[in-house]
Amino acid sequence: MEKDDSNDFDTDLDDDTTDHINESPLHRLSSGKILAAHRSNRLNQTFGQINVPYEVQQELVKEDNDDTLITLRLKTPHDKRTRVQIYEHCCQTLDTTADWQIRALLPSDVITIIDRSFSFNDIRALATAIEANLESLTLNTVGLTSRSAHLLCQALCKCINLNLLDLSGNKIGRKGFEAIVDTVNSLPSLLYLSLTNCGLKDSYGIRIGDLCRPKRLIEINLSANEFEENSCIFIGNVLTENSSLSYLNLSWNFIRSVASIALFRGIEVNQYLTHLDLSWSGLGYDGSVALRRVLIVNKVLERLNISNCNIEWFSAKVISEGLAKNSTLNILNLSYNPITTHGVQYIIQALNSKTSALHWLDISGTPVFAPTVRLAEKIAQRRDFIMKFDCEMPVHDALGREAVATKGDSMRKIIQHIDERRWRTLDYFRMLDKNNTSHLDRETVTLNIVKSGVKLQNEDIQNIHQRLIQPAVQPLTYQAINGIIQQQRVRDRLLKIHQEQQTRHMKKHNRKILETVSQHFPDIEIISKYQKHKEAIEKLAKPRAHSAHPRFF
Repeated sequence: MEKDDSNDFDTDLDDDTTDHINESPLHRLSSGKILAAHRSNRLNQTFGQINVPYEVQQELVKEDNDDTLITLRLKTPHDKRTRVQIYEHCCQTLDTTADWQIRALLPSDVITIIDRSFSFNDIRALATAIEANLESLTLNTVGLTSRSAHLLCQALCKCINLNLLDLSGNKIGRKGFEAIVDTVNSLPSLLYLSLTNCGLKDSYGIRIGDLCRPKRLIEINLSANEFEENSCIFIGNVLTENSSLSYLNLSWNFIRSVASIALFRGIEVNQYLTHLDLSWSGLGYDGSVALRRVLIVNKVLERLNISNCNIEWFSAKVISEGLAKNSTLNILNLSYNPITTHGVQYIIQALNSKTSALHWLDISGTPVFAPTVRLAEKIAQRRDFIMKFDCEMPVHDALGREAVATKGDSMRKIIQHIDERRWRTLDYFRMLDKNNTSHLDRETVTLNIVKSGVKLQNEDIQNIHQRLIQPAVQPLTYQAINGIIQQQRVRDRLLKIHQEQQTRHMKKHNRKILETVSQHFPDIEIISKYQKHKEAIEKLAKPRAHSAHPRFF
């Protein structure tokens, strides 16, 4: 009886071919290994390509490079292929579904895709189908990563006609950013670039400055990133020599203190930037000091947005000093800053000059003192001027209010009245002493002072009356009145000396603020030659103090 050997299996363990086939078998995956495979795909950005465990993946040798464009092998000649055909073939090669929106936009030279979630293979297929005649590419919030951005840049290098590139809302990482910088510097026709909310960090260093270096780029939007001191130093250095950039948006960054100073020092000598947006930053007092110098020195800046920049009333006073000497700024946005009604008053008083060209002022979120509104209306009658504000207030804010008038301030008005007419104190006393009694009546002295022509308000009259009726100054003889006036003169001299010292101290402090980044801008002088010459003359004009007892050696 014969045996049926049809179901026999080859069990030859010495078969070399069998050993080669079973060298790395794909075992049935458990639930834990399936989760590990999915986790590996997420970490390595290989969605839809690798569906095997990470351990087996390491043993396999990949023949294709996933970070390069796809090599196409179609039967039709290259010049007769359409972009859609190329894209569909790429999707077929990568075993992925063709996206309907990409397929509809590919025939156009302007591609705009917003708020989509594309995988690495989708971007790879799109990049392969891009041709040189592409003029505008907007991929806003489409899930670009470091790898896919690097792959996209390989395709963009051949787009010699590309003039707009918008990759906002994609976390491209450091390597992706460096690839974009190299691509931007190689594109001859690129004019507009937007990398808003791309997670660009301050640690990217000099490459951030290189992004602003292309000579043809006229608009750059880098808002909502993480730029700080390091980035602003490099951007400021590039702006000192840039000859094309006219629009720069750095809003929603971490630009504070030293960062704002470094940025403004570069803008100070720039001759082409006309539109600057630094909204939602933290300029504070240091940034306001640097901005004041920009407003005085720079002659091309036309639009400035510094809304929500933590500018207080004393910083607004500093900015107003620059506005008083500026003749080119047309639009200023100071909305939602705690400048109070006093800060608004400083700004409007600075704009009330013949040299000012500002025609739009936005101070939304801040109440305005009623007389300040009347002043703005007078400015609007002379030239084109619009002020946008919330409401009108009959009184000033408490914060920023000047010192209340004191008795000394009231007596100072009387002394000023005497000095303007070159009277002696005795002459004025005789004028008040109409009865020639050699002393003044307490009840009528205040009324006689008002009749003498001194311009006093009700508060000043009350202060003078309270001071003259004190028991310490009774009776009101010439000696008593002369003593009061002389004491007030001494206090005024001391106050003037104190104010001069405080002014010199503030100038030194402001100069130190500007000198904070001088080592990064050695070619930009803080003080002009004329100011240096003037300070040297003032220093030589001061008499030197010599000791009354000279030393003998």
